[in-house]
Amino acid sequence: MRRTHNERINLFRQFGGSLLGVNGNSREARPLSAHHSVHLVMRSQVARGTKSMRHKKHRRKIDRIVQSQARRWKIRIYEYANVGNHLHMLVRPRSRQDYCRFIRATTGLIARTVMKSERGRPQRLKFWDSKPFSRVVRWGKAFQIAKKYVRQNENEARSGLTRQEIQILEEEFHRPPVEVLQKLYGDSA
Repeated sequence: MRRTHNERINLFRQFGGSLLGVNGNSREARPLSAHHSVHLVMRSQVARGTKSMRHKKHRRKIDRIVQSQARRWKIRIYEYANVGNHLHMLVRPRSRQDYCRFIRATTGLIARTVMKSERGRPQRLKFWDSKPFSRVVRWGKAFQIAKKYVRQNENEARSGLTRQEIQILEEEFHRPPVEVLQKLYGDSA
C-alpha cells in the first residue's frame, strides 16, 4: 500500500506521556509501524525509594516481566533501560494489537509487583503518571541515536552519575594516565 505524503509525516510523530495534556493528542491514534522501531517511555513518580523499579526487591522481577511479555506478544526489544522511576525501551512491534497487549500486560504486572497489590484488588494510588510516551524511530542514524540515548539512561542509572559526569570521565580516561592525574590533583602529581 502506498502512503500519501501526510500519512508518512504522521507516521513519525510522538504520542503519549506529558504530550497528552499539551496538544490533546489523546483522541488521535498512536502512531505505530510494524516496519520501524518505537522508542517507548513509561514513567512513574510513585516509583521512588522502596517502590523504585531499580530497588533490589523489584529490579529482576521487572526485567523478567518485560522480557516474558515481549516474548509472549512477539515484541522485539533492541534496547532496554530501567532507570528507577521510568523505563526506556527501543522496540519493534509486529502489529498494533500485539503492541497494545504488550503495554497493557507489562504496565499492569509492573504496577502490581511494585505496589504489592493483587489482581482484582486495586490500590488507591495510581502507579503510572500517564499513558506511555512513544515515538516511531526510522532506521539508520535516528535508530542509532535512540539506541545510544537508551544506553546512556541505563549507564546513568547504574553509576548514579549525571550525563555530564560520565562524559567527563570518558574523556579523561581516553588520555594518558599522567594527564588524568594532573587534571585530578593539579601540577604536583
